[in-house]
Amino acid sequence: MFDKKELINYILSDDTYYSAFVAYNNYSRELEGTRFIFFDEVKGTPLPKYHQLNSQELSILSINADQKFLILDKLRVKEMINYGTTNFHFDNAIHFDTQVVSYLSLLLKNKNISEPKMSQVYKLLYFVLSRNIDYTCYPYLFENWNKLSSIKTLEGVHQSLCAFLFFKSLNLNQFKEYILSKAQVSYSSNTLIQADEFIANMKNNYFNDYLWEGIYCLLLKVIIIDWSSNRKVKKKLEELLDFINFELGVFLEREFVIAYLFLKKDKSSKSFFKRIQPTANELIKTIQGMSWDLWHIRRLAEDMNINTTENIPFEMHSLATFDKGLKDVLLAYPVRAIFFDNDGSAHWCYKNKLEEFIPEIDLTDSHEGDRKKAFALTNRNMLITKLEKEILELAST
Repeated sequence: MFDKKELINYILSDDTYYSAFVAYNNYSRELEGTRFIFFDEVKGTPLPKYHQLNSQELSILSINADQKFLILDKLRVKEMINYGTTNFHFDNAIHFDTQVVSYLSLLLKNKNISEPKMSQVYKLLYFVLSRNIDYTCYPYLFENWNKLSSIKTLEGVHQSLCAFLFFKSLNLNQFKEYILSKAQVSYSSNTLIQADEFIANMKNNYFNDYLWEGIYCLLLKVIIIDWSSNRKVKKKLEELLDFINFELGVFLEREFVIAYLFLKKDKSSKSFFKRIQPTANELIKTIQGMSWDLWHIRRLAEDMNINTTENIPFEMHSLATFDKGLKDVLLAYPVRAIFFDNDGSAHWCYKNKLEEFIPEIDLTDSHEGDRKKAFALTNRNMLITKLEKEILELAST
């Protein structure tokens, strides 16, 4: 007899998937409202292929690099029992990051598809319209949510939103005709009203997410540690782990591994951290952007768990981004599965065992109690201010 935690760990550890299916069926009451998504190279439903869109700069990234995935939830198990198969189908959704939205706005204004990045964005827009793929600008909105007190930012967001909504109103033929025509972009009253409504909602609802704050603090701290001394990786990791356990209060496994790869100067982290230099312009803005990139990947998983019971198409979410370094760090520590509990929370399971991937330090003591205490007591806004001040002081010396 399993308790729920043991049952979840058993299902996540099963390599055959058959035992996982049997366990889910036998304990369906305990697992009511939950969902497992497994990623695999061989078994499952093929993931959407965006190879024709990927270029030296633009990438369409999922949370993983594997080619196939499987879903285990109440509906899928029921279908397998009744019919021996599951009538499984899914839709695709691509989320445009800040740079993609910015270039979309420029493309609609200048129509300069000969410029390399404009050309890549044009191909992306053509692709989503020709394949009837769902798309959003949510990453752009989240990144600018709390910046609207700046008139310059407000005007830029309004312009970009109008451009996105204008594009949203076009079908494929209309889009092609518009790009080839000499017509200047003109926004309807409905587009302007929609943009105003989006911005009013953003102003009235302050965006706050402890995961983004946690990722941002982690990146700030690991850079501070790296710049502060020439100690060995082991000592730097121990300091970072103490910060996580006794100050930050949030342990994010994949992001911790990315920090570890940075401290090791591993080649997989080189591109992602390439702009992190003491002499870099807009250092804080750059680190914030890196934090958003990692947060968007986590957000993709949340968007996959919209409905666990009704027979509606499952959506596989991806991120359109010009950050090639993001792909490298994701590939370095791939996801094996994600478990969604009945409260909607996502729990990530990775292909590598953390203690084997990072042999330099002892990771057997979870310090869960210490982290819970730190999470409850720490003022993350004050912590962010302290870390930003510290890193800028280091950069100026």
